[in-house]
Amino acid sequence: MNLAGSIVYTLVDSLLLGGVFAVIIGGTLAMMRKSDAVTRYHLLLLLLIAFLVSLTVCFFYNWSTGDAVVPGNNPLHWIKVINEHAGMIFRIWFILVGLQLITLAFELYTLNRLAKTGTIQAGYVWTQKIAEFSRLLEIKRAVMLGVSAKVSSPLVIGFFKPLILLPIGLVNDLSVEEVEMILLHELAHVKRGDFLVNIMVRLVRILLFFNPLVWWLCKLIDAEREHCCDDRVIQITGDKISYVRTLVRFAENQTSSPNLAMTLTQGMLGRVERLVVGRNRVLARLEIICLAVILALGLLLINPQNKYSVISLARTPAQGRDTGKPPDAAARDAKQKAEQSALKKDKPGSP
Repeated sequence: MNLAGSIVYTLVDSLLLGGVFAVIIGGTLAMMRKSDAVTRYHLLLLLLIAFLVSLTVCFFYNWSTGDAVVPGNNPLHWIKVINEHAGMIFRIWFILVGLQLITLAFELYTLNRLAKTGTIQAGYVWTQKIAEFSRLLEIKRAVMLGVSAKVSSPLVIGFFKPLILLPIGLVNDLSVEEVEMILLHELAHVKRGDFLVNIMVRLVRILLFFNPLVWWLCKLIDAEREHCCDDRVIQITGDKISYVRTLVRFAENQTSSPNLAMTLTQGMLGRVERLVVGRNRVLARLEIICLAVILALGLLLINPQNKYSVISLARTPAQGRDTGKPPDAAARDAKQKAEQSALKKDKPGSP
């Protein structure tokens, strides 16, 4: 199979595998409801990696099998449609992915400009506080701290040379303890390398933009990433109430921020609810319904009694069952045997 066809069939496989992984993720979240945020975060990342590895295996399998042959009596007409329009589907996917990659590049350029223009270096006291907290969190990279009128919420930019940006006036509006909590949260992102991980997750979401599982899984990863940093701040300060109040104050004035930056107010409502209630997020009713539908469809697809199931479609039709060959090959063999038999009868002396 050519490259375009292999990619198209891999994209289709991503939807089928997505259903399987969705059930696995749902079960995992239900079983790990009482686990800490770091464990849940790492497990969700491993599931995303396992999903990508599975797709890679599917791609090389599709590439090595040659052109797909669709029997004329195959009830799944969409397979034939994919075979006939693989080139067009690939071009549409390629254009949409390209446009999103351009958007991503523009966002990276905007963040770079934001870090270099209109940024004022923070005062000596807070610069020293950043150095002190960096040693506390064992951050070996030098972390810069600046203030800007172009941001409305604290955020982190960069991986190799991380920069924490604070809105102008933030230091004057909050107490020293609240500003320290904010800096600890942003430094926790730096320590974990979340800026780089966020870009990688964003790339996966761009390549598989049509896949609901990818959007759901990436959303879960983003949420658990913020939970990890929240827990780290509370672990260091031991003051959950003051930290929740700080989050609520920012949530009241929350505005849009760059998608790639680690902002303090990201997923604020769920984070505050988790800290107040004291337990991890459970599956919502809509998520449970979707998983139940996926599980029911999966059972239908593997049911041998259903003639449209994967197992039934994989069975060798009766015409080629004895020879183990496809129907067309079996028909040709039967025709050749009939011709040879007729030639023997026409020979002189044949009974």
